[in-house]
Amino acid sequence: MLDRQVVQIEPEPKQAENTWPFSSFAATSNLIVLGDPGAGKTELFRQAAEGAGERFMTVHHFLMTPTQRLSGERTLWIDALDETRSGRGDKSTIDRLIEKLHAVNPQNVRLSCRVADWLGKSDLKALTPYFESNGGAPTVVQLQPLTREEQRQILLANDRAEPDRFL
Repeated sequence: MLDRQVVQIEPEPKQAENTWPFSSFAATSNLIVLGDPGAGKTELFRQAAEGAGERFMTVHHFLMTPTQRLSGERTLWIDALDETRSGRGDKSTIDRLIEKLHAVNPQNVRLSCRVADWLGKSDLKALTPYFESNGGAPTVVQLQPLTREEQRQILLANDRAEPDRFL
């Protein structure tokens, strides 16, 4: 798995350096990953969940899955908050997500959303009471674009000859 670079947004880092490998947040109980469309949020979540033997699903699938089928999950990797919202003012998706998280009560939550659809302080305020009662306030990070070296690694891993020429 490619260890992508992320920038920590919340809580604001105490040191000047705020770019970290994604793996450095493995021990974080609650993590929100933001990224631009096509940045690789879904692939990052899918690979990380698979590598840890944990469950990956979209917000829609999470909300539609019976609670008893999700009981006992240590970590849930929940992708695509943005794709479930019907509009920017839709609070019901967040409310339903929080209710379901309380019912399932996983030890750790990983949630992804497109940067443009993340409602910042509003979403964070809505989610924080759940997170604070279940492992602590969330850390919010933003997935950085692939570096040229990361692009090369992906191409080589997919048997692409001459990655530099391809790029």
